[in-house]
Amino acid sequence: MPENKKNLLTIAVFATSTLMLAGCGGGGSSSDTTRSTGGTLQLDSEGYGAQKAALYTAEDYDAVAASYESMNDAQVLVEDVAFSLQSFSTASTGEVRAAATETVTLGCENPEGSVVVSATFSETADRETYQFSNCQLPTYLLGPVVLNGRYEYAFDLSSATALTGYDSYNISGTVLNTGEALALVGRQDFAMTDVSDTTSEVTFRTGSLEYRVGSNYVAFVNMVTSAMLTDTRISVTMDGSLVGSAMGGVVDISTPAAMVLPLEATCPTEGVFRFEGDGYVEVRYGMHTGTADVMTVETNSSSRIGYSDCTGADFAPL
Repeated sequence: MPENKKNLLTIAVFATSTLMLAGCGGGGSSSDTTRSTGGTLQLDSEGYGAQKAALYTAEDYDAVAASYESMNDAQVLVEDVAFSLQSFSTASTGEVRAAATETVTLGCENPEGSVVVSATFSETADRETYQFSNCQLPTYLLGPVVLNGRYEYAFDLSSATALTGYDSYNISGTVLNTGEALALVGRQDFAMTDVSDTTSEVTFRTGSLEYRVGSNYVAFVNMVTSAMLTDTRISVTMDGSLVGSAMGGVVDISTPAAMVLPLEATCPTEGVFRFEGDGYVEVRYGMHTGTADVMTVETNSSSRIGYSDCTGADFAPL
């Protein structure tokens, strides 16, 4: 099972989940606005995780979508940094040696910065740590950043068709163009199995994963995302909580029916995506709309809107 298979599935899960989120909403109300996520949050100084986010209007749901997009930005930032480190690694160390253990120090854009990379690997396992020390790196998302802290990645092949692993983050830094502080803290565990030559199953489990840039804060808490990827479609389920400053609180995310997206399609052909805070929004697709619509959006049982596609001006994917 090649390592890049894990990266492919990570991208597929994020892309599919992003497609399902968009700025639609309605009206309604509910009581009891307090909420406990049950997870440990280190960066939530404003207490967003203890307050249910309002889901009454289209603007409220836009805020949910903006929060989810910010979490996707965290993934993009990680990929940006990894791409930059590959460039420095090529220049600094040349070809990777076939050794069981290796430690190298990479330079950064600033002479005083460095990244110490330690790796222990074999044919069935890989553990890598990256220790950042005042390291300036270019990123597409935020421009130049200076990073401190530690990132750790590991995976183990338990068989020829199954692997487990995790990504762990304890990163802080500064966005140089704006002077804003940034931080990425938490851990995501994953398990993947090749069911057949054309089908893979993957599950991501996140106790807490927090991302902050300046005053913009977002987190996944107790989130489980499962996907089955075939050569023709991806099926995704999610269960957990999304915390965000844009929406001023927390919403629970669930999929009462799995989201199914053919790989060549622009819209899921079935599935139900539910967001619940102080009020709720439920987005239904294809066979689960109960109508001839491609998609319907219901808010608090008081507003229901049907759409003929997921790509028109009325409903644009993020």
